[in-house]
Amino acid sequence: MVLTGRRAGMYSRADIAMLAFAYLREGLAVARAEGATLGDEVPQEILDGFFQRAPADLGTSILADRQVGRPLEWGRATARSSSRYADADQRSDRASSGGGERRAGLI
Repeated sequence: MVLTGRRAGMYSRADIAMLAFAYLREGLAVARAEGATLGDEVPQEILDGFFQRAPADLGTSILADRQVGRPLEWGRATARSSSRYADADQRSDRASSGGGERRAGLI
């Protein structure tokens, strides 16, 4: 919600729900890569159980922070995590391409 500046009501739109589902599936893949044991149904359960049943005016603390200009709480944790995955992506690319140019990633 913080990225769009909107509240939970946005998940009632089919296109937003589909995008959220895609992000949830990607998160499931990352969680599994980190050793979590989660079923294929988890992304749909999250979408149905929280996003689409939440009151339309529900916001998050990080959205409230953004709306009043406070620093966002995810800064350092996101930077550490992104760096770790980017480093692993670079190692994988070098191994598969013999050290050639790095491909564009999602991170």
